[in-house]
Amino acid sequence: MLPFGADLLNFLEKLKASYWFIPALMATGAIILSFVMPAIDRAFGIEWLGHFSWFYLNQPEGARSVLSVIAGSMITVASVTFSMTITAVSFATGQVGPRLISNFMRDRTNQLTLGTFIATFMYCLLILRTIISAAEAEENTKAIEAFVPHFSILVAMFFATSSVAVLILYIHHIPESINISNIIARVGKTLVYDLDRRFPQELDDTMDGRSNPAHPFIADNIRTDGMGIKSNTIGYIQVLDEIHLKEIAIQHDLRIRLEYRPGDFTLNNDILMHIAPAIRVNDEIIKEALSCFAFGDERTQTQDILFLADELVEIIARALSPGINDPFTAISAMDWLHSALAKLSARKIPGPYYYDDDGNIRIVIRTLTFEMFADSLLYKILPYIAADRNAAMHAMKVLGELIFNIDRESERNVLLKHAEILTQAAQESLKIKADRDAVAKRYDVILECLEDKSKRYEYYDNTGWLGGSA
Repeated sequence: MLPFGADLLNFLEKLKASYWFIPALMATGAIILSFVMPAIDRAFGIEWLGHFSWFYLNQPEGARSVLSVIAGSMITVASVTFSMTITAVSFATGQVGPRLISNFMRDRTNQLTLGTFIATFMYCLLILRTIISAAEAEENTKAIEAFVPHFSILVAMFFATSSVAVLILYIHHIPESINISNIIARVGKTLVYDLDRRFPQELDDTMDGRSNPAHPFIADNIRTDGMGIKSNTIGYIQVLDEIHLKEIAIQHDLRIRLEYRPGDFTLNNDILMHIAPAIRVNDEIIKEALSCFAFGDERTQTQDILFLADELVEIIARALSPGINDPFTAISAMDWLHSALAKLSARKIPGPYYYDDDGNIRIVIRTLTFEMFADSLLYKILPYIAADRNAAMHAMKVLGELIFNIDRESERNVLLKHAEILTQAAQESLKIKADRDAVAKRYDVILECLEDKSKRYEYYDNTGWLGGSA
């Protein structure tokens, strides 16, 4: 078993959202290369360079000037690049919400751009020290020959040319990255990808040892017969190592009921889980079980799918606030929530029980259901979209299309409930009677088309809101 697996997984995930890791890795590679290239120059000499007519041999003074110019310009450009990045991030998060800063921190283009400039600077700086002129060689008491690393300088020129190309790409990337449509799409695609990864298409009852049959009495028995394991940390649960926790349960013949999941905020002495039977629980098991949780000061998207969904909710709330009043941004965010709800509705939700190979329940966990996901999103955006005619109409369109495309009746009923609630809220929030009637009309059409499915395309052809606009 991997000790402290949750902390390690959490650390690896944080590396993806750091501005220092990739630049540090590239700078380290440049330092290593600065020792390798002069060694190659010394091993092969300069005779072979005469075969290339396009290559000009450098004198020590000229070589130093070239490397000095490249190194000086790279560190200057790196400073400007970093300033531009911080400015862009500050502007974007001020417009769409501070919790979206992690999406900019994960941007590979920004990380690689900064790493390219820093690596080029480090390489040129360290190659510069290897140049020795003839006069310096004569003055030195040690047996040192004049040396100019021609091939190393050629590599430095290649790095400088590549840095210019990267700068051009970066200048194009910055305005693209703060475009509100691109920000929303990036969050939406990540949410859909995580839903696809968490709830695969080919899910069966035995996948990951989880199953759907309900055993409420077993879950209750774990609480009554088990020991409550309390949290020793204040903060958000960022990572839960379920695999390691299952191994602990199997190894010690235990049953574990989790009371918290990633994204939840815990206080000291909150009961994270119950482990049964209590008689088998000792300090070592408690310590090992607690190591399966990694905590932090903020929610992250690592295992918390609702965090990404809440980012889209936050965009909708800000867009429909009186100070901004941008319903079209809210509509774009609702389209990506539409895709997430459609994705989850097409998946089979794994059950709350983890089984071992012998069919014994080892872990009970509160799983994310379609109803929980839909309620979490739609109740949060309700006060904002109900007060805006355009947003309310589009929300009813999204709900209508989902209702007609979902096969399972239980999920359809969840969306119908929210369509009814939105209609009632719009009647109370919209000031113009025509707007209230328009929202109510769409809800009536959804109900009418559910009773007579043949009328759906009739309304679609006449109004064009129960599908595409073609």
